[in-house]
Amino acid sequence: MSDLHGWILEQIGGKETLARNAGTEWWEPWVLRRCAADRKLLTIHKPRGGDLGYDPYVCEGCGQEGYCQDWVTENANDCPVLLAVAEGYGLTPEVLAGLDRPKPEPSTPDGPTIGYVPTEVWEDAIIASLKTTFDIPRVPSPQEKALEILAPELRQVPLYRPSGVDETGE
Repeated sequence: MSDLHGWILEQIGGKETLARNAGTEWWEPWVLRRCAADRKLLTIHKPRGGDLGYDPYVCEGCGQEGYCQDWVTENANDCPVLLAVAEGYGLTPEVLAGLDRPKPEPSTPDGPTIGYVPTEVWEDAIIASLKTTFDIPRVPSPQEKALEILAPELRQVPLYRPSGVDETGE
């Protein structure tokens, strides 16, 4: 079965055919005008479409709201305008439950994904960029500061060898 939008289009087509074949002069123009008006509503309130990729089943006519421009109606079957129009064509809860509620297929990446960049790598890149841009003097790490402060006491320890110094003491 089709979605709500498609179901309403089927109902409109049936009513138009019935009105044209009824042979009642006064009834036909009124029904056809009502069907034309409903078709205009359906051109505004319709699923966004699969060719656009992101959120193909949202109702375009309901629009977007909020800071992030979230869709007001995430599935066209929940659109209040479509539900009101469908009610006029005899939509029941049973019929609504039987309609398709398509869901977008999960997207698959075209290539490898990077994931999250570790904070340390990002910080190192920013610092390196700033150093080359602004010629910022190198700030020693806390470990380097501690070794600088403790160096005289550590040299008195018999087995202590500072890093970067070979066995000859140079």
